[in-house]
Amino acid sequence: MSKTMKWIIALVVIILVVAGVWFYSSKTATAPTATGPIKIGLSAPLTGEGASWGQNAIAAATLAVKEVNDAGGIGGRQVELIAEDDKGTAESVNAFNKLINIDKVVGIVGPLASASAGPALPLAQTAGVPVVMIASAPALTKVGDYMFRVYPADSYQGSLGADIVFTKLAKKKVAVLFVKNDYGQGVADSFASKFTSLGGIVAYKGEIVNGTTDFRSEIAKVKASGAEALYLAIYPEGGLILSKQLKEANNKLPVVGEVVLNDEKIVKSGYAEGYIFTEPKSDLSEDFVAKIKALPDYKDLSVMIAAPFTYDATKALLSAIAKTPADVSGLKIKEALSSVSFPGVSASTVEFGADREIKVPAFNIKQIKNKTVIDFAG
Repeated sequence: MSKTMKWIIALVVIILVVAGVWFYSSKTATAPTATGPIKIGLSAPLTGEGASWGQNAIAAATLAVKEVNDAGGIGGRQVELIAEDDKGTAESVNAFNKLINIDKVVGIVGPLASASAGPALPLAQTAGVPVVMIASAPALTKVGDYMFRVYPADSYQGSLGADIVFTKLAKKKVAVLFVKNDYGQGVADSFASKFTSLGGIVAYKGEIVNGTTDFRSEIAKVKASGAEALYLAIYPEGGLILSKQLKEANNKLPVVGEVVLNDEKIVKSGYAEGYIFTEPKSDLSEDFVAKIKALPDYKDLSVMIAAPFTYDATKALLSAIAKTPADVSGLKIKEALSSVSFPGVSASTVEFGADREIKVPAFNIKQIKNKTVIDFAG
């Protein structure tokens, strides 16, 4: 055999060895580990306009994980919760990238805000990482078959709000103010569609840029429109400022909105007296609130609706993982999520329909009176 032939054979052997090592390492790098903690992610607005919701979310997710770990974990393994601040904005892309590609989580709870979910969910779908979200823009679950939602879509709340204004308040002409993103647009569109189908007129529809602090020009346009009522889809910080400026402008119109108005700062401000809002039905029982407040970092937390939904979203993900402890992969978890069913805090039974939406959405109608939230009696 010539020296040239020997060199060719040796080179081929080296190439095959290197290729084999690369193939093996690449396969083992992406395969789910069978030892160590099971990592799940949380994407929530821990700072920014939705921070009160985000703090409720991380407290509730922490509780759900603690309960599983205290009971021995899943398949003998503990669960590790990794929380990332998406700020309720498109910064969620950074949060999802870290959770998926660096932390190697097997599933993600959240986001809470549709403005965060829209840009980030395709990353999880492409990576095959299941997501159990609270964000409510109707189209989000259509991103793909790894997307599940425990919270009713905005189309339900907007439609119910229209029925309240037209039927219960008997107002036929309305103005709508909404934050300019997927959440605000989704609620406003579903409200307007239902209101006009009932025979009402949307006299003015104003977009609000998130972070706006001066609403006086919008308030003037609402007044000039001749509207008989005002419908809002806005985040808590903006809602607080808007309600203050509405009061300063001596607003006499009834104000209707959705669950975001149920924020302690707004309720206790005195600016939102009489405001009516819809919220998905959930059970903030004394027992559940006590469990949240028993957590070392959350004893002073004002527990609100984000907590029960995040708790149930986390529990749904953990329940799916528990169904397939020998193969904690995205595909197996996704398949298991379709058959999850358990008594929830946000719903009597948490389970998903064929569209991966919560199977039975239910709502309450509330009103702010004397700086507290009561059932709407209208």
